[in-house]
Amino acid sequence: MQKNTAGKWTVFAFDRTTNIPKTGDAANITANIRIDGGAANPVDDTNPTELEGGFYVFDITAAESNGDCIVISPSSVTANIQVIGVPGAVWTDQVTAKLPTNYIMGSSVQTAKDDEIDTIAVDVAGLDGAVMRGTDNAALASVCTEVRLAELAAANLPADIDAIKGYVDDLETRLSALRAGYLDNLSVGAVALDSTVAKEATLNTKIPTALTFTGSDVKATLDGEEVTPTAASKTGYALTSAYDPAKTTAQETTLTTILNRIGAFTGTGWNTILGFFRASMRKDAGVTLPTDIGWTFDNKTDSLEAIKDQIPAAIVGATLNTGVLQSLVAISASEPMRVYRGDYLPAGTFTFSFGTAWDCSGGKKIYFCVKKALDGPEKIDVECTVSDEANAAGTVPALNLETYGITPGNYVYEFERRDSDGTKPRTIMTGVFIVNNDSRKS
Repeated sequence: MQKNTAGKWTVFAFDRTTNIPKTGDAANITANIRIDGGAANPVDDTNPTELEGGFYVFDITAAESNGDCIVISPSSVTANIQVIGVPGAVWTDQVTAKLPTNYIMGSSVQTAKDDEIDTIAVDVAGLDGAVMRGTDNAALASVCTEVRLAELAAANLPADIDAIKGYVDDLETRLSALRAGYLDNLSVGAVALDSTVAKEATLNTKIPTALTFTGSDVKATLDGEEVTPTAASKTGYALTSAYDPAKTTAQETTLTTILNRIGAFTGTGWNTILGFFRASMRKDAGVTLPTDIGWTFDNKTDSLEAIKDQIPAAIVGATLNTGVLQSLVAISASEPMRVYRGDYLPAGTFTFSFGTAWDCSGGKKIYFCVKKALDGPEKIDVECTVSDEANAAGTVPALNLETYGITPGNYVYEFERRDSDGTKPRTIMTGVFIVNNDSRKS
């Protein structure tokens, strides 16, 4: 740049993160000029003219170049955009005019100097626009443009070298020995893969539509059917079986038939064969039904385990032997209760435990009744003693059959649960009440 002479100054804009040149940003770029280390002054050319590839150019006035060392500080208001001068600073060249006659030197000497300057000016003018001679010089001239020279300016080249060094340092940090091994493995794997692909291609050319096996005791399965060697020799025989689409179709038909006979299970959770068995047998809490069943099935009440809980655990009764001798025995719901006419049965002779399904909490009561028939009048109707409300367990009170006037014969007994006020009767179980004739009486 020539001192005190209007000229131009190129700047370069790029993205700090991606290092990609920034284009279309001229309206956002401004610059300050510092002359010989002085104060910063805005460039009169407020915004530069865009060239290409992130390069822009400011017009510099003569006043703005009137110094020995000029520094330009460009910037952009666009986020993350860095702008640098190309170059960032220059030393100006002094424009030398002819010295006036008799200036400093004597007249004759000065005149001789002026003549030398004129000769040099003529020689230099003759070079203006001339093509450089020689292959190397011509090649240099084609690439050594003003822009390229500016990129190599002192303000840019060190920064670029530092940036490259930073990238290399970061790469060395990231490229640990383990990761470097990955790269080696990739190289080895690529070679192995190429070899495998080549072998596969060769193999494919050697295998026809039929499969051929050669060896000792060879067996193979094709379309689900075992194929054995056709030659008698144990070694060196060949086996060939061609693909038969008809067999595959038949197998698919068989599988479809099997699935249809099993049923359309959705195949998850309880909607499987095992899930159906579990639901029919167990009363798992929180499981209402396998959804595939539908309707109103609820395993908590309808499974075998739930139904079992509805059957009283046992009724403990008495089998009366000869005379008034008695022994306590367990009587199930299906067994009759046997007594003798006129006998006295003390409290506790009959005990019961109906389970939690007949919970007697809240003051519920259990009654023991004996009738000639279910729809007949009651011969015995007594309230039992409940000792375990939660399990509906207790004893039948003392019974004096003489008092009740029960004659020999078959009767029906019934255990019944009622509310605390004696209402809402529910039959727990019934059975046969057999009164045998007492041998001591006619």
